[in-house]
Amino acid sequence: MSSPTQWSGSDHNMWMPTGTTSKALPPDFYILSAMMGQPYLTAHCPKTDNAIIVADSVSNRIIDQIKRFHDARPVYERFGLLHKRGIMLTGDAGSGKSMAANSAGKYVIEKGGCVISPSNPGYFELLPSMLTQLRKIHPDMPVLCILEDIDHPAYTEHIEMHLSLLDGHWQIGNCFYIATTNHVSEIDERLTNRPKRYDEVINVGPPSEEARRSYLEQIVPKDQPMRKEAIDALVKASHNLMFSHLSELMIAYLVLDHPLDEAAKRLHKMNEPPNDDDIMGGSPASGNWTIAIDASALKKATKVRSRR
Repeated sequence: MSSPTQWSGSDHNMWMPTGTTSKALPPDFYILSAMMGQPYLTAHCPKTDNAIIVADSVSNRIIDQIKRFHDARPVYERFGLLHKRGIMLTGDAGSGKSMAANSAGKYVIEKGGCVISPSNPGYFELLPSMLTQLRKIHPDMPVLCILEDIDHPAYTEHIEMHLSLLDGHWQIGNCFYIATTNHVSEIDERLTNRPKRYDEVINVGPPSEEARRSYLEQIVPKDQPMRKEAIDALVKASHNLMFSHLSELMIAYLVLDHPLDEAAKRLHKMNEPPNDDDIMGGSPASGNWTIAIDASALKKATKVRSRR
């Protein structure tokens, strides 16, 4: 809290010292917390790698939906519909759900809106109150709410409030919700199987070859020796891997100088579902595993290392 610099009043008869005030909430990422039982927002840009919009990705799909949603506000009003929408992203850890949500948040901020996310699931119960107050001050500001890991007990304990926020008396207009979960089977069906709550449930799987190449084209430095060959080799070696695995594969190979085939074997093993042999201590299922990369690409990859 800043030191008091002025007075805030209620109906001009009750005054208290306060810090610097602003008539407008600046567009930004905000985390929702509480102090002495009162909700407040803190500007806090997610500390992640740069949000990258890759070709053929769920990020593009969501941003397109948000754009259509904002443009359709007059049509919602003409139909007498509350201007709100929700999307739930499901899928394994590392599939890019958070990356997609952050990319969508960046887009909303660029359009003059704000992004609100509870600093931890325990503050979710403060969200309806904060959104209500925000709407009184900013009736037209676009708002994106990002709710990560909604299978957390703090969300499941407040399921009725969650339902009311999306489709009940706590509903807020001009608001878009993105929820994420690694365990969709643990989510109440009233959230996963009822449009007008989460209108779409999108499963985020391994990125396509086009998406992996697009990601690498944006993140591998332009001065990387034999850049095209390195990207080709990484694309082939990352077949069926998630974005988090692809990022680690690139770091292991191009940053930390590990052999590509060894790094790929390790990450493909990590990406496999558990099996009885692993649980019982038998031979790893990947003992005879062969990396999905052709000989020419591997040869080129070796040349990349020799020229570094």
